[in-house]
Amino acid sequence: MFVSFVTFLIPFMSVLLGVIVLKEPFNLTFIIGFLLIICSLVFMYWQTLK
Repeated sequence: MFVSFVTFLIPFMSVLLGVIVLKEPFNLTFIIGFLLIICSLVFMYWQTLK
């Protein structure tokens, strides 16, 4: 369970590091992508969260 959770967080951390370290612009598409990742995690672990 934890391994697949970490796999979903890798894009989040890479974008966050890109914005902080490389000074890349942060825009609306990143926020939409983060929301999609969070929604997919909730749907994937819905049975274990109950």
